[in-house]
Amino acid sequence: MATVDPTTIIFLDETHTPTTLTPLRARAPRGVRAVGSVPRGRWQTTSWLATLTPAGIGPSVVVPGTIDGLAFDAFVQHFLAPTLRPGHLVVLDNLSVHKSPRARAAIEATGAHLAFLPTYSPDLHPIELAFAKIKTALRRAEARSFDRLVPALSTALETITATDAQAFYRAAGYAA
Repeated sequence: MATVDPTTIIFLDETHTPTTLTPLRARAPRGVRAVGSVPRGRWQTTSWLATLTPAGIGPSVVVPGTIDGLAFDAFVQHFLAPTLRPGHLVVLDNLSVHKSPRARAAIEATGAHLAFLPTYSPDLHPIELAFAKIKTALRRAEARSFDRLVPALSTALETITATDAQAFYRAAGYAA
């Protein structure tokens, strides 16, 4: 089997970011209880499609609600495909919307290749580590609406450096 240069591997995945994210831990003066609250009742789900490259987070988009085939195809065609070059390898998990013929055609038209991870293998998907770091920042931001979530996510994205991205690749077993 041929080896692939890790610098040409681009990971694509999505995650949902509910408006109920709240910090898991808190600090308070000794003897004083740290008090926080988790919103109850009506909350919004927001989906975030993102790519991870060795340089950091690549093209990404925030969508109110869940990702469907149309949203995925539009992301690939308008955001991801223009950044791809011949020889790039786009790696996805096995979510059904990822298997879109339109998305495959858009990726392959650039000279890039498409590959799928084995089923149920988040440990091979370094973008999951980026999502965890970003969700920690989103928990602290406590954005309770889409309008507050988007700028909070933008700020959180800046925390993913090239050093972080390369460490995520190494942790998933993709070392140069």
